[in-house]
Amino acid sequence: MSGVVGDLSPEQEKSLAEFRDRCADVWQDSFDDYFALRWLRARNFLVDKAEYMLRRHLIYRDKIDMDNITKWYKPPELNRKVERRVFVVDFSTFSMKQIVSKVVRRFIGRAVFIYESNYPETLKKAYIVNAPSFFPLCWKILRPLLSDCTASKVEIFGKDGWKEEIFKTMDKDQVPAYFGGTLVGPTGCPKCSEWLSQGGLIPEKFYRQNSTLNAENSQTIRLAKRSSHKIELRVQQDGSIINWTFKTNGHDLGYALCRRRNDGSVEECIPSTRVDCHVLPEEGFFTCTAQGLYIFKFDNTYSWFTDKLVTFDVNVALPTDDFQNICDTKNIDEPQLENNTTQMTHG
Repeated sequence: MSGVVGDLSPEQEKSLAEFRDRCADVWQDSFDDYFALRWLRARNFLVDKAEYMLRRHLIYRDKIDMDNITKWYKPPELNRKVERRVFVVDFSTFSMKQIVSKVVRRFIGRAVFIYESNYPETLKKAYIVNAPSFFPLCWKILRPLLSDCTASKVEIFGKDGWKEEIFKTMDKDQVPAYFGGTLVGPTGCPKCSEWLSQGGLIPEKFYRQNSTLNAENSQTIRLAKRSSHKIELRVQQDGSIINWTFKTNGHDLGYALCRRRNDGSVEECIPSTRVDCHVLPEEGFFTCTAQGLYIFKFDNTYSWFTDKLVTFDVNVALPTDDFQNICDTKNIDEPQLENNTTQMTHG
């Protein structure tokens, strides 16, 4: 069975009922069976994983105020349920300079991650067209972020052959003339610029580097040159999530994550990594497969001359109960370290 409304096996029907029941505390009136089945299909009808995915999404949903979008945008009525979308992504102006840019790579990776995590089973087909000869470098970045199901829906073309493929999925009168269809804008624009954004300069107020961390939850420290700062996080339930967001007022910064075992040995979770968090705030999370004491470390030991002002929010949250913070957090400064290490020891 396909797992869509009207085509469910008895086992899938049972999973749907269980999923609704387990998520009853966060369920909204707008969440219908179409919505519920998207999350279940994305996780092969494994209710535990689908519930986890949905609850993570609800944090994101609240963060971007998604439920109030209809206050300023009313989608047109089509008198039918629209579940999936077709994307045509034109890479004709994509340059080698962009693909080697760390900021661009992070942006692409983040955009794909957000889509995969929060809009499951909404993609029917994605056509990447006019891909340059170096596009395989870009695909190496994208592919690990995609599920096998999503990747199977992506087709990549150079300058030729893609128009014929597009029309296997869409009618010509729904495709702009620029892409080989018959649709033009009110002024005859072949790109339908009146309806479809053609890109351009983004207003600075939307720059992520200008965003501020939640003042209620964030802390700011001055990290001296040749020093580090540790944050102890006690995880009391398997599957808990360590979340972090941080930025500096200038220069890059290193960070790492490890777990201290009961016998005193240290397990490396994330190796020491330097990031340009003065350009964009660094955000991430780690799923804890074991309980215990985890240590998140900011590392400035490699810097001989520069102190750094670090603003951060690092916390632990449960995979249920709307991911409320349940950790006992303790900050530890370690000035004047001699060496930059990827594994942290006692102290």
